[in-house]
Amino acid sequence: MTEANAAQATIHTKQTRKRQRLSSRQVSIRQKEREAAQRTLSGNGMNASLPPLPTTSSSAEEEGDDDGGAGGFDTLFGHPYGALPYGNIHFSVPPPSSSSSSSSPPSKSEPWHPDMVRRKGLGPHLSRLNDEQILSILSFVDGPTLAKGVVTTSRFLYVAGHHEELWRDLTLRRWGEVGFEVPPPPPPPPPASIPSESEDFHRNARNYGQDSEIGIGGRDEEKKDDMEANLLETNAVTINANNDRDRTPSKKETTTTTTTTTARHNHHHKPSGCWKDIYAINHHKVSTGKKSNTPHNPKPPRHVPIPIAGIYSDTFFRSFLCRSFSLHPSWLSTHTVPTIPHSELTPQIFFRDYEQTNTPLLIKGASATWPALRKWTPDYLRNITSRNIDKHNDNITFRATSGAAPLPARFDMENYFRYCSSAVEEAPLYLFDRTFAKKCPQLLEDFEGGLKETCPFWNAEWDCVDGDDGDGEGSCGYHDLLRVLGEGRRPDHQWLIVGPKRSGSAFHIDPNATHAWNAPIIGRKRWIFYPPGSTPPGVYPSPDGDEVCMPLSLGEWFLTYWDAHVKRRKDEDVTRRPLECTACPGDVLFVPHGWWHLVLNLGEDGEDDGGFSVSGGACGEEDRGISVALTRNYVSASNLPDVLRFLDTRVSQISGCRDREEAVKPEQLGIEFRKALLNFRKEEEDDSDCDGDGDRGVTNFKSKKSKQYGKLADLLERSEKVAKEGWQCAAWKDVDDFNKGTQCGNYAVECQKKRTGTSILARAKLPSEEQTSDPTAIKNMDSSISGGFSFSFM
Repeated sequence: MTEANAAQATIHTKQTRKRQRLSSRQVSIRQKEREAAQRTLSGNGMNASLPPLPTTSSSAEEEGDDDGGAGGFDTLFGHPYGALPYGNIHFSVPPPSSSSSSSSPPSKSEPWHPDMVRRKGLGPHLSRLNDEQILSILSFVDGPTLAKGVVTTSRFLYVAGHHEELWRDLTLRRWGEVGFEVPPPPPPPPPASIPSESEDFHRNARNYGQDSEIGIGGRDEEKKDDMEANLLETNAVTINANNDRDRTPSKKETTTTTTTTTARHNHHHKPSGCWKDIYAINHHKVSTGKKSNTPHNPKPPRHVPIPIAGIYSDTFFRSFLCRSFSLHPSWLSTHTVPTIPHSELTPQIFFRDYEQTNTPLLIKGASATWPALRKWTPDYLRNITSRNIDKHNDNITFRATSGAAPLPARFDMENYFRYCSSAVEEAPLYLFDRTFAKKCPQLLEDFEGGLKETCPFWNAEWDCVDGDDGDGEGSCGYHDLLRVLGEGRRPDHQWLIVGPKRSGSAFHIDPNATHAWNAPIIGRKRWIFYPPGSTPPGVYPSPDGDEVCMPLSLGEWFLTYWDAHVKRRKDEDVTRRPLECTACPGDVLFVPHGWWHLVLNLGEDGEDDGGFSVSGGACGEEDRGISVALTRNYVSASNLPDVLRFLDTRVSQISGCRDREEAVKPEQLGIEFRKALLNFRKEEEDDSDCDGDGDRGVTNFKSKKSKQYGKLADLLERSEKVAKEGWQCAAWKDVDDFNKGTQCGNYAVECQKKRTGTSILARAKLPSEEQTSDPTAIKNMDSSISGGFSFSFM
């Protein structure tokens, strides 16, 4: 019995110790939970994804020039609803004490707190959620409830409920595929009505914390009307770490930090977004069943934002910052892309020195004589794409997409230009239409003839067999080889591109290992290139290239990675340095295959990018924020080996043929392409023989084509041998060539950063932790990360 009792006591002791350890661990966990909850309550507006402001704001600084904009960071306009970065909460001050003459009794509410607008506006329960979670909840609310219910509840929910992306998603889900009307932009306010910055401060301070806990909905009509009237005069607000609300900081006192910004006045137009107005006018049309803007059915009045003081939120401020920051002139002054005047460029020089060496090239004046450059004004594009000329009721519509939008949208030109004039978004909808030539053949005629005349090396019918390119093969005449598949069966290859200023394309590599050319018609484009095998800062591709983790928007990349980009300009290995240029109307840019590139649309007036002068273009004064361009992707003798290898080994990345029934499917594209090259040669020879007794000019032309394409079989044979030896371009590697641990590690780390710094809805689109930690699983992941370079291109 004694031994049994001893054994039982031992067991009891072990269980007691185990319970104590578990209890201690649970207490520790609960303590950490309480601490985390307290931090959340103290800083729900903080967001780790708010981009930092660059410290190296100019290349002039590198050379010792002080004129680099280092005295602060500018935004083009203030946040329309008064939101500020969360860091500004540390410099907030209590509102002025109530006047002694006031007859109202003293308030018995809680003591003043810098974040009291949020706490009182959300209540004790909802205030525990962060701002990303609040927006995620609001994304499930319908438009009328959001407009008439949520935003009238409190000041904080007024700002949250007017988040531009909420109204964009509501509009696209309801009318994106069928098209919708966009109201015209409001007229700019007269300059005389713009107050000084100090007046802005006092106006916001006067309204700070004065309304009841009910918020805007509980304010009497006189106060609300007063605020709406004030808004018509209110412009950007200057906030700085060293200032107080009684004065405007001097330029010397301005500092650049991750949480403070300096906003400058835009005396022409203060954008406030347009998606709520778009939703309202289309909802009005649907609900009334009548045409709007008639005496009996007027359009809804345009929404006028009311700035709310005391809103500190990185989440609300982030998308605004990524859209409104000012580009310093030095950011756009570097020009390192090889440039040559059109008059000095021959086809032989182009093929030998640029296409075969896979080097970007800016050709000055190459499109200056194209009819499109002279004719394409916004009015012309509106008229030429109107079906009224064909006695149809509807205008031609074009497809616009965005990496941040849940769905694409369809616009006619009139409504898209209106959208461009009012859009204030981190990633605006970008019109990128592949069927424009079929919808409106006149647009194709406006540049096709000029292209053949000024750029014969991009003319598919140009004969260069007799004019040897220097390698003894005469291969420089082989251009746009994918056309042998036929127009309907080939992958997409040409696009009309239209977008507002500050739109563009994040870093990507053009699809299917193709070359490309790009010609701006209206507005300038800023290009940044990184050589094949040299990944840009902030871009983390998976080993096989199926996935890319990178910033969602251009603004986020510029703000977060500009310093790293400036350092890469001085890379010890010259071949790994980035190349940059600004392409203007009249120029044509050659984009070789395998190069990472970013494109930012600058518009024409230079108002927010250093005042650079502009040459060419027919855009009017009122439409200078619009960018219009043309682009084509093609296969030639220089990149045919890599294209063949890509079609064989990167089937999951083949794009441009998945959503068209008549197109060759990705699994068969490589086989069908090879067959078409051989059959095309035979058909050309047969046509030449059959028509030999006909017109002599036709016979000579077809004989030339037969002679040119008679060597396609030899070209294919040579390219097959080169493709089997390996990739000619360092942009692609076989999986066995990768150091899987390092590559997958970087990719996994960045995916984890995105996962912790984004909303729960955005996180759901990212690969799981198990996927990013397993190199074999990365290859099988769905292509869901925004910015995958094989599926988005410029």
